[in-house]
Amino acid sequence: SRRPERAVAELAGLTLSPRGGGGGIRVGRLQFAARRGPPEGGPATDIALRLADLLLAESPAAGLGTRVGLFSVDASLAGAPPAAWTAAALARWRDRGGALEVRSLAIDWGPIALRGGGRLRLDDSLRPEGALDCRIAGFPALVDLLAAQGVLDSGAALALRLAAGLLSETPEGGGAPEVPLPVVLRDGALALGPVALAPLAPVAGATPAARR
Repeated sequence: SRRPERAVAELAGLTLSPRGGGGGIRVGRLQFAARRGPPEGGPATDIALRLADLLLAESPAAGLGTRVGLFSVDASLAGAPPAAWTAAALARWRDRGGALEVRSLAIDWGPIALRGGGRLRLDDSLRPEGALDCRIAGFPALVDLLAAQGVLDSGAALALRLAAGLLSETPEGGGAPEVPLPVVLRDGALALGPVALAPLAPVAGATPAARR
């Protein structure tokens, strides 16, 4: 049978609830598209996902609120997609040059708006690694939120506030000041600029297969 070259879906008013009820997420609008690239250009899959007006049962952090105005990603999966979501299959995909090219990422959540893009791959332990060049509006609110959650100590929070004061730029055409700062995934850690935020686990959730 012939494999489809393109898939498109659009849903409105979608509610996702866990088994047993309680909690859940309501999505105002979901749009998804995937397309396989031409064979002459090498195996690749283009993926676009847009979620608008997400309503969460509860906010994961005070200050963000329960409404995510937008989560959008436009990306290309380089290399033939893994045959299965297992450590061995993901390792083979990685070793053949598999990577995720993020052309654009957009998140609007509470006082914070992030725009960015970059390239991600898997390291020897199947943890994501790479960097996303981002521009963040509402950066002071983000620093306050991370400090309140205990993610940042006072020294790291001060360093990021100083960076915000030095680097913030007003977008062309006006709008809230933005801070250009990379989101870096390296050595099993997620960092915002020079400040480590959280550890990263292997994406397969299993013992990694050794690099060949």
